[in-house]
Amino acid sequence: MNAIKESFDNLPAAICIFSSKGLVRLMNRRMLTVGSWLLGSGIQTLGELQAVLKNPPETVTKDASMPGVYHFPDGSALRFSEHEITDHDGQRYTEVIAADVSELMAVRTRLRAENARLDAANEALRKLGEEMADIVREEEILNMKIRVHDDIGYSLLSVRRAYWQCEDTQSDAQGSSRIPPEISSGQDC
Repeated sequence: MNAIKESFDNLPAAICIFSSKGLVRLMNRRMLTVGSWLLGSGIQTLGELQAVLKNPPETVTKDASMPGVYHFPDGSALRFSEHEITDHDGQRYTEVIAADVSELMAVRTRLRAENARLDAANEALRKLGEEMADIVREEEILNMKIRVHDDIGYSLLSVRRAYWQCEDTQSDAQGSSRIPPEISSGQDC
């Protein structure tokens, strides 16, 4: 029997079992500690525990976002749940378990921060998506301007080559003079 009581006392959850009349029948060490934080002494009845959970002392805070979760002075977060149980003789008991959810709360906080970061990234991507049409349009206009500029440049180079070829041909015909062809002959090349 001592081994069972010792195992029960060493559970990480705070557990208390009340009789059908609401009196404590069995309580582990963790629940004794929780009771001292809540009441300043041990828990005597189910009604007493339920009342203090409705209005916890200043050292214990109720989590506004998760019902049944309370934050304790040691930094732990405990989630209280109440269940009806029946033994093999048909006797009814009420079991109150305060499970340590400190790690879950820490993970929840990290997830909220990560979700906020992802929301900001999604907003930036959404804005980029909205601006993408403008960016693509501006890029196409720039490419078109570059092509027109290049085409005009090639045309001017072709005209210049044609002019110099025509001039070279006329200067060979006229000797070494460098008079422009329209002046010297009045004809186009």
